[in-house]
Amino acid sequence: MIPGDPVVLALLVAGSASLAVMLGVTATRPLTASSTETLSFIGLSTGATTWAWAYALQLSATTLPAKVAYSNLLWLGIATLGASWPLFALTVAGYRHRLTPARVIPLVAVPAAAGLLVVTNPAHGLMFASTELVSGAGRVRVDATPGVGFLVFFLYSTALNVAVLAALALGTRRASGTTRVRRALVFCAGVLPFASGLVGLFTTGDAPLLDPTPLLFSLTAVITGVAVTRYRLLDSVSMVRTRVIGEFPDPVFVVDADDTVRLYNDAAARVFEVEPRAPAAAERVFAAYPAVGRRLLDRDPDAGTDHVEVEVPVRDGDRGGRRNRTFDVVRTGLSEADARVLVFRDVTDRKRAEEYTQVLNRLLRHDLRNDASIISGQLGLLEECLADGDTAGAERAIATIDKRADGLLSLSEQARAVDSMAADERETHQLGRVVSARREQLVAEYPNAVFDIDLPPEPVRVSGVSALPSALDNLIENALEHADSDRPYVSVTVTTADDRAEVRIADEGPHIPSADRDVLTGEPAALERASGLGLWLAHEIIAESGGTVSVHTREPRGNEVSLTLPLADRETKSERAVTA
Repeated sequence: MIPGDPVVLALLVAGSASLAVMLGVTATRPLTASSTETLSFIGLSTGATTWAWAYALQLSATTLPAKVAYSNLLWLGIATLGASWPLFALTVAGYRHRLTPARVIPLVAVPAAAGLLVVTNPAHGLMFASTELVSGAGRVRVDATPGVGFLVFFLYSTALNVAVLAALALGTRRASGTTRVRRALVFCAGVLPFASGLVGLFTTGDAPLLDPTPLLFSLTAVITGVAVTRYRLLDSVSMVRTRVIGEFPDPVFVVDADDTVRLYNDAAARVFEVEPRAPAAAERVFAAYPAVGRRLLDRDPDAGTDHVEVEVPVRDGDRGGRRNRTFDVVRTGLSEADARVLVFRDVTDRKRAEEYTQVLNRLLRHDLRNDASIISGQLGLLEECLADGDTAGAERAIATIDKRADGLLSLSEQARAVDSMAADERETHQLGRVVSARREQLVAEYPNAVFDIDLPPEPVRVSGVSALPSALDNLIENALEHADSDRPYVSVTVTTADDRAEVRIADEGPHIPSADRDVLTGEPAALERASGLGLWLAHEIIAESGGTVSVHTREPRGNEVSLTLPLADRETKSERAVTA
């Protein structure tokens, strides 16, 4: 080596610059398995640094074993860069969604295999048929005769680079604004070393050749580092913050193309209980909701705007535990920032109100009209019986009218319960008082029934909608109404465990039909097949109270309906016992 050799110094400086840019990028962007662009950029920079420094050491060495050793290190850099560059470039070009494991593995495996073949070349000679030292122009260099493996790897690399640069060119042409600038920078950064490598390979002459490719790849790392930071981080964050975030009441996330969450607002932090601060990998932000994250993030920033409806289990501070909330997610691709904006609109209450409106329509259009029609007909029949002196017929008509009038009263109570659920009126209920009050009322209506009530010694207070006692009433009365015994039996047991109360209602009657069981457990579309609205109301009231319902059949006869409810943290002013 000539003292103060400017080529060696240039290589050392270039490698150091590449390393410095890589450290600067990783300091501003999270390092996670999902950050394809960041990880591939780190590989690209590490490969460029290793190649430049190893080449500088090889030029400085004077013996063949030393030069071969540094050549092996140099090829380690080439292999790392060869695996990272296509992944980085394709991600920047907008093809991250196409980088499936089946495609990524060959892109990484081929350069790794080439590097391994170089290290083990003395055993097989596939990469280099021979190596020797030659001197010229004041330098000693290694003259290597390419082997079959080298030629295959060269052809593969050339074809791959042409395809990658073509993808970058196409992505640049399709983009606009900052994204076009960023992709154009990466395209130019890739063309320079590729063209230099081709020129150097086919240049002949007596003078020893100096390969400028590692210098240019170090420059590539610097340019792409600028593209990663200046033309992604600063622009997308500032632009989206001013456009969307602000004081927006709905949860909002800004996600880059490499699935890095750049921004989220206070509503997002509150609803999704986000712990890591932005920037953070999306897989960490949505760690508690993996299915939601996968569905939302499969999105090309160039694909415009669409809507996705998702169910998110959100912590319910008032009711305890988690409840599924329905969100209409507006996904907007910002091609100029190469980012996606996710805006979550909570439509749970709207969809619930629509469902309750449909139920009220059924009450008015079908059940109410049917009862009113029967009463009208029976009144006409009663008038005829009274005119004819048919006492028995008149009594039957009066009994039918009385039964249908009770039905109308029941419909009125059900409509009030539906309306109260839509208003989401909440209270604290003392289960012992509620069950005892129901028992007293039902004993008067079913004097032959046998009630077995098992309550804990301490009061059990639960949080629920104001119609919760009506749900318990429906479940107990359902067991009595469908009993086929002269002395129907019903047991009600109340227990507590952790932060939940459990109420078990058991009977000895016929098994509950499957359609009614489906209604009780909340199966979709089961209401149309059910025998009435009472069980549907019971399920909806319990669900709105943050509870669950399960149904078990007992053999040879009988059923057990088990429901759980969240315990109230403390008594509130609205606590009351419903005793009527």
